Amino acid sequence: MGYNKLILKTNAAIEIENAIAYYALINKVLAKRIEKEIRFGFNAIAENPENFQCRYFEIRIFWLDRFPYSLYYISENSEVSILAFWHTKEDIPNKLSKIV
Repeated sequence: MGYNKLILKTNAAIEIENAIAYYALINKVLAKRIEKEIRFGFNAIAENPENFQCRYFEIRIFWLDRFPYSLYYISENSEVSILAFWHTKEDIPNKLSKIV
């Protein structure tokens, strides 16, 4: 089931921009690769959001393949909201209390 609307919350957008900027400082090719993986994640989530693990309450997770980051999102009716983009080593349960 495809979704009509994919919403990128402000916090997630900032976190994505920061990650891409970090990799751009290291290597421009890495920055393009992480950006490509994030776009792939958006498309995969929009196509079928229920395919991915529901871990915290109703929040689902899409893990990037080659980078240690995940997209955290919820799906309601015909829209998906990307809530956060966090490094996998962060204290996720503690951070979730700030976005839920």
